[in-house]
Amino acid sequence: TVGYRAARTLTVEVYSNASGSLSVLFNQEALYSDNTSIPPALGALPGDASPFKVQAPSFIHPTISQSCAYPSCLNTFTVYFALNVPLRSGDSDVILIKGLIGMISDMFVGLLPEEQGNGANLLLSKDGSTASSALWNQSTSSLMLKVAEGKVVMPNVTYGFQFTATNPSLAQAAPQVLLAHAGNTKVISEIEFPKSTVGLLSQDGVMVGTAAALQVLPRHFEFRKTVQTTSYPEAVNTIT
Repeated sequence: TVGYRAARTLTVEVYSNASGSLSVLFNQEALYSDNTSIPPALGALPGDASPFKVQAPSFIHPTISQSCAYPSCLNTFTVYFALNVPLRSGDSDVILIKGLIGMISDMFVGLLPEEQGNGANLLLSKDGSTASSALWNQSTSSLMLKVAEGKVVMPNVTYGFQFTATNPSLAQAAPQVLLAHAGNTKVISEIEFPKSTVGLLSQDGVMVGTAAALQVLPRHFEFRKTVQTTSYPEAVNTIT
């Protein structure tokens, strides 16, 4: 159940015992919900400490970034995400990364560990049995990651992994990339990855937004410089 809060009341009664003590009764009073506190959990919001408030199943704070914004370069993508519900292999839970427009890859994609990723690559599989892998669908521009057999993706944990693929040969703006779910027992709404505003270092300096996934720069000369050996008149000059 999502978003409902039950009415709560408190009644205290003290009954007389065998020695004949008097009863003390408190009037029934309503308990007030805490609508401002934030529980110590990923994705918690003000008011989530109110008893019986339940969030909708969802992804929490997903991010995706890239290491290279050049055309046709081998690119390393880094993905982070968390959930407020568990994903299990027994429920046929699948994570989908959609909208990777222009990415070029083989059908089977290896997942690499990320230092602060809590072993996400070991929990995900292209087919359920082969850990640290994913399935790429070029026609739909999507990456499918099943929960590996016997594994559970736990709630309230930030997971991360990396994978490599090739950038398109032509320049393009960063596409809208979505994180989605499919499975038998729960419905988790898809969510858009925010586009990174981080800049990658290049010969031209840091270019803002080039870490956004599949942002590809136009082909250009990145470093341009000429120099000569002398400015004397009638001298033999070497220009580099």
